[in-house]
Amino acid sequence: MRKKLHHYSQINTYQFVTFRTNASIDDFLLRIKEADLEESKKQFKIDEHLDASDKGRILNGDIIKIILKYCKELEPDFFHLICISIMPNHIHILFEQYQNMSKIMHKLKGGMAFRINKHLNLKAFSGNVTILIKQFEMKSIFN
Repeated sequence: MRKKLHHYSQINTYQFVTFRTNASIDDFLLRIKEADLEESKKQFKIDEHLDASDKGRILNGDIIKIILKYCKELEPDFFHLICISIMPNHIHILFEQYQNMSKIMHKLKGGMAFRINKHLNLKAFSGNVTILIKQFEMKSIFN
């Protein structure tokens, strides 16, 4: 059974979200997740490890074009895309939220996984873009 992640959700709020390919997740992350550390230190160790890892680096070439095209297709019904940074094993996206965050994340991650599966001729996308969602409100920066 899939774990439903909590998403901070407020319509017309700016959201910064990071998500990674599932293949980039390894045992180190599972150990850190359970470690007795402050949340900020835990997150720093996770980011440091994942940024240096070669695992799950599938977001390149035509897949970047597929991701960009799909994100633009979701405008303006779900969000207004401010910027997106596609790294080899993770994505950073900044947008103004127009729908509930769980609905946006379902559309983003599920739609990307479906399109990448199709492009790679896979039945199950081993790099499914789940886990490690980070968000924060940025409205005051833009007002």
